[in-house]
Amino acid sequence: MKHLLIISVVFCVVACNDTGTQSPGDTFDRRAMLTSIADSVIVPSYAAFMNRVTECEQACDAVIDAPNSGTITNVRFAWSLLHYSWSAVQQFDFGPAESATGNLAISLGSFPTNAAKMEFYIAANDTSFANFDRDTRGIYGLEYLIFGATGNSAEEVAAAFAANPERGAYLRAVIRDVKRRATPVVQAWNGVYRDAFIANNGTAVGSSTSLLFNEFNKSYENIKNYKWSVPLGLRPGQAGPEPMKVECYYASQLTGWEHKSLDGTRAHFNAIVKTWTYFKAYLAVVPGGPDLIIQTQRQIDTVSNLLAAFPVSTSLADQVVRSPDAAMQVYTELQKLTRFFKSEMSSRLGIAITYSSGDGD
Repeated sequence: MKHLLIISVVFCVVACNDTGTQSPGDTFDRRAMLTSIADSVIVPSYAAFMNRVTECEQACDAVIDAPNSGTITNVRFAWSLLHYSWSAVQQFDFGPAESATGNLAISLGSFPTNAAKMEFYIAANDTSFANFDRDTRGIYGLEYLIFGATGNSAEEVAAAFAANPERGAYLRAVIRDVKRRATPVVQAWNGVYRDAFIANNGTAVGSSTSLLFNEFNKSYENIKNYKWSVPLGLRPGQAGPEPMKVECYYASQLTGWEHKSLDGTRAHFNAIVKTWTYFKAYLAVVPGGPDLIIQTQRQIDTVSNLLAAFPVSTSLADQVVRSPDAAMQVYTELQKLTRFFKSEMSSRLGIAITYSSGDGD
């Protein structure tokens, strides 16, 4: 009888704890959050990206058909718009973006470009892409082809295409490969995956909230680590700055395009912040969440102000070598923001970090 009484008391304590300490986040409408970000951000951003792919494909075809300064100027502009739209979608690298041959962000967004390997494949007239050299194609492979290795003029790049049909064939193969990889992802988001994404509204590993949160953080850390830390020479094993590893190195070497590396960070960062705003309502209902929102917004503003004021008269590649203080300040503030986006949000929302950034965060 005594044992039965003890069991009854324990059962009552457990049951009371199950109902009495329920986290406010457990009742948050994640389905509504997922619906909103899918319909307001992800689907339209992928649609815009696909439109830019088509426009860039047309501009590439024009270069191949008639390589001259006009078609080169046009394809550079089309590529710039494509690159900007890529910044909006690269963080959604899950679901249909996952592939056995590499996720979309890896397949299309690997940089710095390996110019030597690209030239090898061009000379061999090899457009099969039967290799894992993702730094020889994608968004940044296009950049190398249409800007040239040293900031060449439109006339010089046009002459290279006119003199070498294999170069045009490679350009066509690269943009076709971008389109081939992007098309099924866009189609899936416009079809069954959108509904599956919204329905999978738990918080466990593999849920849509977990996938969104982890890829959002991973993409943010790619800004910090690969767009700033690596060029500054701050990663383990680096002996010093490596300016050729900035994003959009070849475009930024051309007069009038010095700002392009910074443009990439600004667009990518703004897209990350936009996704964070969808987590704000979730944070607002969990313990410590409202304070975290205030702290995070303060640090976001700090980074945004630094990026807005960052000098653009010379390229980022030049600045990391000649005057790195401003770039170091951006990196430092990006590093501070990692804590709020990653560990603090993970703790407050109870969402596990499922990737490793390799930098101790």
